[in-house]
Amino acid sequence: MIKYPYRCILKYVPSSYVPDQDWQERNRSLVYRFKQGVCSESHMKRFQKQCMYLIKDMAIDWVVCFAPCSSEERTEKRFRGLCEFLSRNLPCEVHMDTFAYLGEKFPSYLWGKKVIDNATVGASVDHFFGKHVILIDDVISTGKTFNKVGDLLVRGGALSVEGLFFSRTVYPKRLQKTKNKLKIRSK
Repeated sequence: MIKYPYRCILKYVPSSYVPDQDWQERNRSLVYRFKQGVCSESHMKRFQKQCMYLIKDMAIDWVVCFAPCSSEERTEKRFRGLCEFLSRNLPCEVHMDTFAYLGEKFPSYLWGKKVIDNATVGASVDHFFGKHVILIDDVISTGKTFNKVGDLLVRGGALSVEGLFFSRTVYPKRLQKTKNKLKIRSK
């Protein structure tokens, strides 16, 4: 499995790891709201800015797709608003329906991580064949699901895959690095 590059809008620390601090609680709340389909205009603009950075002046060669959730309904609820915003504001194609659900839903969640079964989801090759793909999803933790979906896209003809996530999960050993970076940025 190839590891694909990715970017994220913010960092998120699960509440079970450390006592709450204001920035952690705020980011956690934003992540939970995003999963429910609520994305502020300022966050949508950050997605747009990150996409434009990747696309540069080569819009014809790029396409934006959204990662599949556990059901078609969840994908629709989570990403519809952002998809509509990016469709209006990006010079490249934006597709909400790149992935087709071949079964009722993905296999069950194991330890909080999705298991992608290629027989459960298929991809509409017409959307990304011969193009560079920006794959948008909510949270990246280990990258396992993202990399499997990336492999599926590349096998289907995508030239490259870049991930763009609302948030990245930060675990305790990475937490001190994150705190130090936040202190440096706030000065």
